[in-house]
Amino acid sequence: MRNLVTLAVAGLLASGCATTATSDSGALTGSEWRITQIGGVDVTPNSHAAIGFGADGRFYGNASCNRMSGTYRVDGSALSLNSAGLTRMLCDPAEMEQERELVELLGQVSSYQIGPGGSLVLTTRSGAHIVASR
Repeated sequence: MRNLVTLAVAGLLASGCATTATSDSGALTGSEWRITQIGGVDVTPNSHAAIGFGADGRFYGNASCNRMSGTYRVDGSALSLNSAGLTRMLCDPAEMEQERELVELLGQVSSYQIGPGGSLVLTTRSGAHIVASR
C-alpha cells in the first residue's frame, strides 16, 4: 500500500511538472517574433532580425544578416538560450554590428515577459533588453 501511494504521488508530481513546462513556453511558441529593439536601440530600417521558439525546445531566427538556431529552456519567467549555429554571410556593416550586439545579448538572456500590447521583452543578467513583437 505504501509503495502504491508513493507511485501515485510521484506520478502526480511528474505530470504537474510536464504541464508547467508546456505552459511556461506556450507564450513564446507560435509565430516568429520580429525584433524591434536591441539593448535600447531601434533595429536598422528594414531589418530582418527575428526569433522563433519551437515547442521542441529549439529556437531559430535571423540575427540581422545570418540565420541562427539553438536550444532554449524555460522555467517560469526564467529563460536561457544556447546557440548552436550561426551562418557566416557578410552583410552591410550596420547590419553586422546590429547582429553582433544581438547575438551577444541573446547569450546573456535570463528572463522574459510578455509586455504591454503583447510585445516580448527578453532581459539579460545585466538588465539590457531585446524587444520583439508579432
